[in-house]
Amino acid sequence: ISLNGDSLLMVPQKYDWAYDFSYGYVPVLIGKMWGIADAIFHLVIPDKYAETKVLSNTFFLVRIEDKYGVVNSENEIVVDVDYDNIEFDNEVFVVKKNGKEGCVDASNQVIIPPIYDKVFPFNNKFFKVKNEDLYGIVNNQHKVVLSSEFNDIQLWGVVDTNNNTIPIDADESNNGICSTLFIIEKQDKSNESRLKGLADSGGHILLPPTFYSIEIFEELLPSLFIVVSKKENKSRFQNSSVIAIYKIGSDAENLVFWDSIIYEDGMFSCERDGLSNLFNKHGEILLNWRNSTFIVPSSFSLACSSDI
Repeated sequence: ISLNGDSLLMVPQKYDWAYDFSYGYVPVLIGKMWGIADAIFHLVIPDKYAETKVLSNTFFLVRIEDKYGVVNSENEIVVDVDYDNIEFDNEVFVVKKNGKEGCVDASNQVIIPPIYDKVFPFNNKFFKVKNEDLYGIVNNQHKVVLSSEFNDIQLWGVVDTNNNTIPIDADESNNGICSTLFIIEKQDKSNESRLKGLADSGGHILLPPTFYSIEIFEELLPSLFIVVSKKENKSRFQNSSVIAIYKIGSDAENLVFWDSIIYEDGMFSCERDGLSNLFNKHGEILLNWRNSTFIVPSSFSLACSSDI
């Protein structure tokens, strides 16, 4: 059998069959029953199961008759042998029972009851759940974060209290010092496209799902400026994309859309229909002009949202 994809090991004769190693362990067959052996073929999980599988360097899937559970390297029950199927994903166990899915943690606590068509753990804090082809988000207390009304939801990032991006596995439980962001999608009824929006882990819709694209303005990281685009009818015969910049924490209702936005030397150059404006990161107009005629602004206003 294969040890690491290159090396090959001979299986001791006391075993009738063995699969390839994974995480330093290997399922082994003795007679008609399966166990788990370590790298020196010492039996760590006894051969008393109808099926075994290595899930990690700590957890092993076992089957008794037609029910699955999980044991650790001491052959202690981690997840009750009571489920139709179990998968290990993002440090939690996705369990299936009577055609429905839920999640169990490593202390055998049911954190998401098996009542959903599908469950997708984003991490051990937030879970995408599916019912009747629509998706929502619940947390590890099984509280609804986003109701199941979206065609899809994707984990997007994490921001701190200053709305700067931080590692996606940051500790959100620490007095709310950070917030997880999700891309939400809804089907555009006028065509086959999906419109995108942005929501946070507090259940707030920051940007409604009315945009064709949402992208990070990478030149300004870790500050989270977001470029959004939408379709706009410029005439009866022309339909084109326009873009705006949104800063987390600002008012999405005050977005101003442009044909193009270029960021250079700490300034935004925005152009639309012959009108060009030069803004700083705070949204203050530095200069504007139309058709090469410069206009000195009489007062400051905001580029794209009320609080950039």
